[in-house]
Amino acid sequence: MNLKIPKFATQTQIGVVSLIIIAILLTIGHQGYNHYQPGFVYLVTVNGQEVGIVRDQDDLTNIIDHLTDQEKQRTGYDVLIVEEISTKREFQFQPNIHLPNLQYSIDSLVNYEASATLILVENEPTVIVESLDLAKQIIQDVTEYYTSFIKGKIVDQPKVLNDISFENVLVKPEEIVDFESAKSLLLRGTTNFETYKVSRGDSLWNIATKANISVEELKEANNLKTNVVNEGQELKLTTAEPLIVVEIVEEVSVQESIPFTTEWKNNSSLFYWQTRVITPGVNGIKETKYQVTKINGEEVEKVKIGTEVISEPVTRIAERGTSKQSNAAVGRFRWPLASGAGQITSPFGNRNDPFSGRIAFHTGVDIGAPAGTAVYASEGGTVRIAGRQGSYGNLVVIQHSGGYATYYAHLSSINTSVGSTVSKGQLIGRVGRTGSATGNHLHFEIRTGYGAGNGNPVNPMGFFSP
Repeated sequence: MNLKIPKFATQTQIGVVSLIIIAILLTIGHQGYNHYQPGFVYLVTVNGQEVGIVRDQDDLTNIIDHLTDQEKQRTGYDVLIVEEISTKREFQFQPNIHLPNLQYSIDSLVNYEASATLILVENEPTVIVESLDLAKQIIQDVTEYYTSFIKGKIVDQPKVLNDISFENVLVKPEEIVDFESAKSLLLRGTTNFETYKVSRGDSLWNIATKANISVEELKEANNLKTNVVNEGQELKLTTAEPLIVVEIVEEVSVQESIPFTTEWKNNSSLFYWQTRVITPGVNGIKETKYQVTKINGEEVEKVKIGTEVISEPVTRIAERGTSKQSNAAVGRFRWPLASGAGQITSPFGNRNDPFSGRIAFHTGVDIGAPAGTAVYASEGGTVRIAGRQGSYGNLVVIQHSGGYATYYAHLSSINTSVGSTVSKGQLIGRVGRTGSATGNHLHFEIRTGYGAGNGNPVNPMGFFSP
């Protein structure tokens, strides 16, 4: 069996190893000496509670700086420790100095605060922001928000009507509000809005009911002009209540119409309900300047400050008829009274019903005349009705060729009978006020399409001229 016998190290190798061992022992000994050597140290307390010792106060300063830097990285704000950290110099025979343990103990006992700016509105604390400069910028942005809606010329600097003040405060970093949220709070009274996405079948009413608000509040929150909403539309469920009141005075110019006037001339060749334009009127144009005061974008006052006429209006020249009588026939029918007799008291078409007071369609013309005035057939034909007919009173209806028929109502007496053939101009009755009538008159109608039914009334005056 062959055994390998190790060679002994040389003297040089033994010397090197010895030096390394001595160096290690010296290092350990130095550290132990530093940790436990008798001498003066600083006892560290947090709000009176002992947490450790340091040999040099710079070590404590470094720990505090490290902790505050660490909190700044977490929150983004320069912070201070709230609790009182103090030191007391004393002599210890075996001081136990362990800086990592000291840092942990301090961190577990302290709270942090940041220097910030409190915005007060009417002396009421409203919102806390990072700095005074940022607070002032937020107020400026709120003001500019309302100026962005102004289309005219701003007369003076926008004015914040509230008493706004600032106060430097120390607060927890979590209490500091970011720029946009603070601005939203001042503009709307809240930092955010609850929203709702419209689904198929939704209406403003059921959305408002679910949100426990009124339909009008929902429309106001979303600036809706109608009750129509569309699927997928996003609605805000909170009405803005601004905390800051901004007044802006602007000057606006508005082009307005100057209504033309009408110069009327009487024309006896037109019936009294007829008019005719000779020269059309043209509206003029004026530019009016107003000074408008708005509070948070809403108009509260409008004062006229000047007007300039750009173009004058052109007067309309028109004629209106004065005739209440028919003097000539222009078609197949003759005047149902003697020539020149009677005056038209109510024309054909819409009118205020003399009994109901409501607008109603008048199917003929009323010709005022004394009771007993002779009524003549306006055209030859066959009598289809001759007797009492409801609101018509005593009524004669004559059927003519070509689908025409004429009606003669409210007669005091009838001088013909059903089935009789009458000639144009033949006496058929006399004026009265039977049926629904407010006075003695003849209700006269001309109808087309008569025979298949009662026909359709047309304006009788289309067959006569003044």
